[in-house]
Amino acid sequence: MISETNINLIEKLKELTGIPFSIEENELSDQELEQKLNKLLETYSTNQVSASRNSIFLRYLNGHITASEAKSSLHHYHFDTDLYVNLYLLRFDRPYNEDDSVLSILSEFIDRSTSEFLQVSDTELVIVHLTSSLADADSMQDFASQIENTLSSEAMTPVRISFDQSTRDFEALPTSYRNLTLAMEIGMTFYSSDRLYNYHQLGLGKLISSLPNEACESYLKETLPGIDFSSLDSETRNTINTFFSTGLNIAETARLLYLHRNTLVYRLDKFHKTTGLDLRDFDDAVSCKMGMLLTEYLDYNKNM
Repeated sequence: MISETNINLIEKLKELTGIPFSIEENELSDQELEQKLNKLLETYSTNQVSASRNSIFLRYLNGHITASEAKSSLHHYHFDTDLYVNLYLLRFDRPYNEDDSVLSILSEFIDRSTSEFLQVSDTELVIVHLTSSLADADSMQDFASQIENTLSSEAMTPVRISFDQSTRDFEALPTSYRNLTLAMEIGMTFYSSDRLYNYHQLGLGKLISSLPNEACESYLKETLPGIDFSSLDSETRNTINTFFSTGLNIAETARLLYLHRNTLVYRLDKFHKTTGLDLRDFDDAVSCKMGMLLTEYLDYNKNM
């Protein structure tokens, strides 16, 4: 017969680890059993429990356990799976865990009672942020921007962040996590000058990333023969991208680039003579945009 003390210890282990324990027939005395159970309890420190909770969450996001298994285990760790969940994927240019500054700053900036930090790798971190109400796209963008600005200024650590929409559907989280990974790859391929990538605002980049290389190469060869977009210098590329961002507005583009209107017109005319594409014409502008994106996609794949 197991003593009441040992029964209580078994219950504590279950609460701490989420694992139900049972004691079968054995030769241990009550005192010996009590010592072993206490040792098990000591083994599971706060940090180890946190690591176990993170492990469960990562296994679920990667599809290694079911939603019901994840919910059951996480409830034991007092994780409320009924709240809205916002996922953010952070990718660093270098290992962020070489020192404690990144996690320390994030812990000061983000309330750990409503968030989890899942360490995916040396350069990737997922933040699981719980909220009582649905966060719209602007709120999630602002939160991601605050994280990026804080880490850049206080930890001197550049970071890229991708995010999906807020959800209360726990079963949708693995799909959301896959969206974050895809958004990061698309963002780094087509919008490398940006640091924040909203999965639902990736435009043509999302479409092009689903195309095979052969289709991209065929389009460039047949529709834009003789134009080498990869050879564009940084000044020309910046001029084109700024012109596109203003909706082909010459006056606004000149203002943003600190150029005289005539200088901008000269650059556009020069590009027209070189490539045959007049960016002031909508159809030519679309062709140029497609050509630049397809070339970036193919160049990115070659370097992978």
